[in-house]
Amino acid sequence: MTAVESSLQRYLGEVELAAYTFYLWKSINDLALKERTILDLLNRNALSWQVMMHSLQCTFFISLGRIFDRNSKSFSVHKLLGTCKEKIHEFSKEQVRSRKGGHGPEPEWLDKYMANTYEATVRDFDPIEDDVAKWAEVFKRIYQPIRHKVFAHKDLKYIDASHSLFGQSNTCEVEDMLAFLYAIQRYIFELFYNGKKCRLTDFQHTGEERVSADVRSLLEALRPIQS
Repeated sequence: MTAVESSLQRYLGEVELAAYTFYLWKSINDLALKERTILDLLNRNALSWQVMMHSLQCTFFISLGRIFDRNSKSFSVHKLLGTCKEKIHEFSKEQVRSRKGGHGPEPEWLDKYMANTYEATVRDFDPIEDDVAKWAEVFKRIYQPIRHKVFAHKDLKYIDASHSLFGQSNTCEVEDMLAFLYAIQRYIFELFYNGKKCRLTDFQHTGEERVSADVRSLLEALRPIQS
């Protein structure tokens, strides 16, 4: 596995952890607000659900912090983009051809496919880094204080006033942030594996639909046990 492949795989794992924990938390809350039977189910086992919901929030903020971590010794979105620039030769047409061709005889369609491929340059990652810097500032200003003062540490100033920190957060903003982070992975994947240059707006994260369906299935399965 090459340096870019390894970094891309690791990055996707971080983004999916942040996205799935956020959407699981959101889906449970949404279902409880919309359906009284589900709310009653959660209330009958309030302790377990409170612990679960807190754990989801904690995991979300911790993982989001890892993604935007500026420590040079830590893996982050910054490290991913830096690796892509440093190992730009891994995006060459020759490397793409090798990945598409596999280990056996080259397929007949490969020459025609390669004629339409794009070879990435270091400059292709500059606009991404600019956008990352903007979202990193949003994280630092709004979400990092929640991570540091509520979940990673118990800041005495906010033990009884954490609502003042959470009040600055915005669900739609978080969803936009997660969609952006996911789009980075897809953008690099297409350059690396397919020699195709896309726009970040070409990708749509469908994590919420997947998680919502999964949590509904879980709660439906639990409902008969609790009746």
